[in-house]
Amino acid sequence: MSFKVNQPNAIIKLDAKLAKHYKAINSISTHIIPRLSSIESQNECGELSLSINNAKEQILHTTLDFDTKLQDNYHHGHQCNAALHTNNRISGYYRDSGRLKTESGEFIPYTLKLILECKL
Repeated sequence: MSFKVNQPNAIIKLDAKLAKHYKAINSISTHIIPRLSSIESQNECGELSLSINNAKEQILHTTLDFDTKLQDNYHHGHQCNAALHTNNRISGYYRDSGRLKTESGEFIPYTLKLILECKL
Protein backbone atom coordinates (compact mmCIF):
# COMPACT_ATOMS: atom_id res chain seq x y z
CA MET A 1 0.00 0.00 0.00
CA SER A 2 1.43 3.38 -0.92
CA PHE A 3 0.29 6.96 -1.11
CA LYS A 4 1.65 10.33 -2.18
CA VAL A 5 2.11 13.30 0.11
CA ASN A 6 1.96 16.37 -2.10
CA GLN A 7 1.51 19.19 0.38
CA PRO A 8 2.80 20.03 3.85
CA ASN A 9 0.61 19.09 6.84
CA ALA A 10 -1.59 16.83 4.71
CA ILE A 11 -3.80 14.32 6.53
CA ILE A 12 -4.42 11.15 4.57
CA LYS A 13 -7.07 8.65 5.62
CA LEU A 14 -6.15 5.02 5.10
CA ASP A 15 -8.65 2.24 4.55
CA ALA A 16 -7.73 -0.92 2.69
CA LYS A 17 -9.24 -4.37 2.42
CA LEU A 18 -6.80 -7.20 3.07
CA ALA A 19 -6.95 -10.60 1.43
CA LYS A 20 -9.35 -13.00 3.16
CA HIS A 21 -6.68 -15.63 3.67
CA TYR A 22 -4.59 -13.34 5.93
CA LYS A 23 -4.89 -14.46 9.54
CA ALA A 24 -2.62 -11.90 11.22
CA ILE A 25 -0.29 -8.96 10.65
CA ASN A 26 3.14 -9.76 12.06
CA SER A 27 4.93 -6.50 11.28
CA ILE A 28 4.71 -3.30 9.28
CA SER A 29 7.66 -1.68 7.50
CA THR A 30 7.75 1.78 5.98
CA HIS A 31 9.67 3.22 3.04
CA ILE A 32 9.86 6.97 2.42
CA ILE A 33 10.65 7.99 -1.17
CA PRO A 34 11.17 11.75 -1.69
CA ARG A 35 10.88 13.33 -5.14
CA LEU A 36 14.11 15.31 -4.60
CA SER A 37 17.41 14.20 -3.18
CA SER A 38 18.53 17.54 -1.67
CA ILE A 39 17.03 17.13 1.78
CA GLU A 40 18.24 18.92 4.87
CA SER A 41 19.67 16.39 7.40
CA GLN A 42 17.23 14.30 9.47
CA ASN A 43 13.58 15.28 9.51
CA GLU A 44 10.42 14.06 11.15
CA CYS A 45 8.09 13.26 8.24
CA GLY A 46 4.83 12.56 10.00
CA GLU A 47 2.64 10.48 12.26
CA LEU A 48 1.22 7.09 11.27
CA SER A 49 -1.67 5.41 13.08
CA LEU A 50 -3.16 2.06 12.00
CA SER A 51 -6.00 -0.10 13.34
CA ILE A 52 -7.58 -3.45 12.46
CA ASN A 53 -10.71 -5.44 13.36
CA ASN A 54 -13.23 -2.68 12.62
CA ALA A 55 -10.86 -0.07 14.12
CA LYS A 56 -11.17 -1.71 17.54
CA GLU A 57 -7.49 -2.62 17.83
CA GLN A 58 -4.75 -0.09 17.24
CA ILE A 59 -1.67 -1.93 15.98
CA LEU A 60 0.66 0.97 15.29
CA HIS A 61 1.04 4.60 16.30
CA THR A 62 4.44 6.06 15.52
CA THR A 63 6.38 9.02 14.21
CA LEU A 64 8.29 8.44 10.96
CA ASP A 65 11.63 10.10 10.27
CA PHE A 66 13.57 10.66 7.08
CA ASP A 67 17.30 10.31 7.70
CA THR A 68 19.70 11.37 4.95
CA LYS A 69 22.29 8.94 6.37
CA LEU A 70 20.09 5.93 5.57
CA GLN A 71 20.58 4.62 2.05
CA ASP A 72 16.93 3.96 1.22
CA ASN A 73 14.92 5.15 4.27
CA TYR A 74 13.39 1.73 4.66
CA HIS A 75 12.39 1.13 8.27
CA HIS A 76 12.11 -2.54 9.08
CA GLY A 77 9.45 -4.20 11.13
CA HIS A 78 7.32 -2.30 13.54
CA GLN A 79 6.32 -5.53 15.31
CA CYS A 80 2.60 -5.92 15.99
CA ASN A 81 1.67 -9.65 15.87
CA ALA A 82 -2.03 -8.82 15.65
CA ALA A 83 -4.70 -11.39 14.75
CA LEU A 84 -7.33 -10.43 12.18
CA HIS A 85 -10.82 -11.33 13.44
CA THR A 86 -13.44 -9.53 11.41
CA ASN A 87 -13.67 -7.62 8.18
CA ASN A 88 -9.98 -8.01 7.13
CA ARG A 89 -9.41 -4.25 6.79
CA ILE A 90 -6.65 -1.97 7.91
CA SER A 91 -7.54 1.66 8.56
CA GLY A 92 -6.07 4.77 10.08
CA TYR A 93 -4.35 7.95 9.04
CA TYR A 94 -1.05 9.53 8.13
CA ARG A 95 -0.43 13.15 9.16
CA ASP A 96 2.47 14.92 7.46
CA SER A 97 4.59 17.15 9.72
CA GLY A 98 5.49 19.64 6.98
CA ARG A 99 9.18 19.28 7.90
CA LEU A 100 10.58 17.47 4.85
CA LYS A 101 12.15 20.46 3.10
CA THR A 102 14.97 21.53 0.85
CA GLU A 103 17.78 23.68 2.20
CA SER A 104 15.88 26.73 0.92
CA GLY A 105 12.80 25.73 2.94
CA GLU A 106 10.55 24.36 0.18
CA PHE A 107 8.38 21.34 0.96
CA ILE A 108 9.48 18.13 -0.75
CA PRO A 109 6.63 15.87 -1.94
CA TYR A 110 7.17 12.18 -1.25
CA THR A 111 5.64 8.72 -1.43
CA LEU A 112 5.15 6.60 1.66
CA LYS A 113 4.97 2.84 1.19
CA LEU A 114 3.61 0.51 3.85
CA ILE A 115 4.75 -3.10 3.64
CA LEU A 116 2.68 -5.56 5.67
CA GLU A 117 4.15 -8.91 6.69
CA CYS A 118 1.09 -11.11 7.14
CA LYS A 119 0.47 -14.63 8.40
CA LEU A 120 -1.53 -16.80 6.05
